[in-house]
Amino acid sequence: RNRKSNCTEAQADHTAKVAECAADKTALDEKKITCAGLKPGTVPANCGPYHGRRQACSSYDLCYDQANTARDADAATAAATSTSLQAQWRSIKRIECLLDVIMSAGDQTADLEACIAKRSEE
Repeated sequence: RNRKSNCTEAQADHTAKVAECAADKTALDEKKITCAGLKPGTVPANCGPYHGRRQACSSYDLCYDQANTARDADAATAAATSTSLQAQWRSIKRIECLLDVIMSAGDQTADLEACIAKRSEE
């Protein structure tokens, strides 16, 4: 009889432990779900609005920086182009003046000196 009662008690203990283990397993599964939401790269549900704003601001900052860089590059290009165009304009005006001297029927020396003086005035 002693063995039978020991076996019955062991079975009762086992049944109680199975119920206890089931409750612990349910709690563990819930914690795993919570932890899965906290892994890097994932956003917990209550942080969604903040994360959205932060991401939008990061995108805006990146766009703003790129636009500034492009503007600065364009300004440098425009300045270089402006200098080049001014030099071309002066050259064209000098050539026009010299062609006028060649085409003139009068005193070409005086006209040429006027062209040279005009160059230094520009």
